[in-house]
Amino acid sequence: MRSVQAVARRVVARHAGRDHREIRAWQVLEGDLELTRFQVALVVREVAGVAGTELSFHGQGELETVGDLFAFLSRSLADPPTLAQGFRRVA
Repeated sequence: MRSVQAVARRVVARHAGRDHREIRAWQVLEGDLELTRFQVALVVREVAGVAGTELSFHGQGELETVGDLFAFLSRSLADPPTLAQGFRRVA
């Protein structure tokens, strides 16, 4: 399986209407890429689906940049999700 970052980069690019090679960790999700909070939540769900798990996103916390999103997804998919991380496992 591709890395979480590689998958997330492609999903973010698709939602932002850009080529995945243009996506950089420093870009602001809602500013530079013009993604809505809903689109960011969809990105999280899609990446989790590719990873073979279902996660329900309950709050975006401090997800400001693409790098924040990468770190959040990597952490959440490496360890069992918890409510403190903003996820709860869906049965």
